Amino acid sequence: MESYTTERQEDAPAVVAERAVHALADLRRKTAELRLGMLALQRDENREEQKTELEAAQKEAGGETTVEREMAVRELAEKESDLRERAALFATASPGYATYLLGRIAKLKQCAGLPFETDYAEAVALHAKTDAPHKLEDILPNAQLLGIARRAVSAYALPSVSELARFFNEGKATLQDIALILTEQDREAFLSLLPEGERRAASVRMDRGR
Repeated sequence: MESYTTERQEDAPAVVAERAVHALADLRRKTAELRLGMLALQRDENREEQKTELEAAQKEAGGETTVEREMAVRELAEKESDLRERAALFATASPGYATYLLGRIAKLKQCAGLPFETDYAEAVALHAKTDAPHKLEDILPNAQLLGIARRAVSAYALPSVSELARFFNEGKATLQDIALILTEQDREAFLSLLPEGERRAASVRMDRGR
């Protein structure tokens, strides 16, 4: 999962725009993966408790479940050390649960307006070690990471079609990433900016990358 870096004043607009492409594409890719996992669970699991957990995960992944700033600051002061200790304790035996604990720290810091990127990256790295990411017990940790990412990505503006074409020509963005963030109408505009001899092959590659 893409790491999210707070924009700095010295960052050039082109750097921010490139970062936006990768972050937006990664978010949409991971969101699609989570939806597939949730659909599989909805077919297999019928108990009301599991249905409630899936609904909560959907809201979490959408970035809707937040913590008020004052409450986030208070919870960090009271619980951050304990959350971190428990995450270390369960990192091997239950990486999904440990991911949730580290993700909780990152989420609280984000909601408190504090730097959260390091904690988020630690949670993402731990989540990558999960054996079965689409099991019910791992859906909420994964959704929490997506919610953090979605709120972070909301600070980015989607680059223009001409910028995307330039990034591709300069090797700074892949067709697969560009395909994930363009509408059908913008996709046609993007392809029109490529050399005529490359458009058909680029269109096929974008279809395969979706």
